[in-house]
Amino acid sequence: MTNKLVISLAKDKGGSTGSTAARYMAKEIAKEYPCVVIDLDYQPRNVTREHFGIEDPDLTMADVLRGNKNDDGGYDKVNLKDILIEVSPNLFIAPSSRKLKSIEQWLNEEVTKFVALRMAISKLDMKCAILIDVPTGLGTLSINALTACNYVISPVKADPNAWMDLGNVVNILPDIQAAANLTVTPVHLGCVVGAYRADWSRHTECLRSLAYHNYNVLGSIPMTESVTRRDCVLTHHYGLAVQKMWEAIRRDRKCQS
Repeated sequence: MTNKLVISLAKDKGGSTGSTAARYMAKEIAKEYPCVVIDLDYQPRNVTREHFGIEDPDLTMADVLRGNKNDDGGYDKVNLKDILIEVSPNLFIAPSSRKLKSIEQWLNEEVTKFVALRMAISKLDMKCAILIDVPTGLGTLSINALTACNYVISPVKADPNAWMDLGNVVNILPDIQAAANLTVTPVHLGCVVGAYRADWSRHTECLRSLAYHNYNVLGSIPMTESVTRRDCVLTHHYGLAVQKMWEAIRRDRKCQS
């Protein structure tokens, strides 16, 4: 495991507002500490394009994980630091691209298929917190994110059965530890409930079911019908989630010391 603070935003289903969580939580972290967002989501509506407005960057995470194709047909190694784009003070993104889908298939044949991202992060000569936007499900890219991190936070839909999706992520962590030969299992800090597309009754039922199954809710994002107020509302509530995240990390580190 890397000695940096690395947090993976891992979800089991799409539509869990993972990219929204990555954007707003990264902005809050960057107020206190340099923050790098690693975007591993190759879907069109990812944090690179949807939230930071970056179209067709020259180098992406695909080049870091496999290399940049040269004129001889081979691949030149690309360092993580070389692809970072500063989107605002203290906030950087390692952008995604659709090529990551084919890179995921290529990684399946590699000996280092589960730890390629971990190796890339270990070479990053930069004091920062790292937030990884993880693809939906538990494919090779997702496993890379989970082997590279210290902590896991799960964005979930405001759905009464969200605890089941959350359980799929939590329960797989020990198996990933064993598969990647890790000495320590990443700590699951809790979840963030994205509710602005759901009705309030489903939101309430979701929170009740998560509490019943003893899952820690770091943040609960309310609905807002006003487009003009949406950014302000999300900034405020994701800010509260980040505060709870720091508290959970401090508690964990105090227990380890």
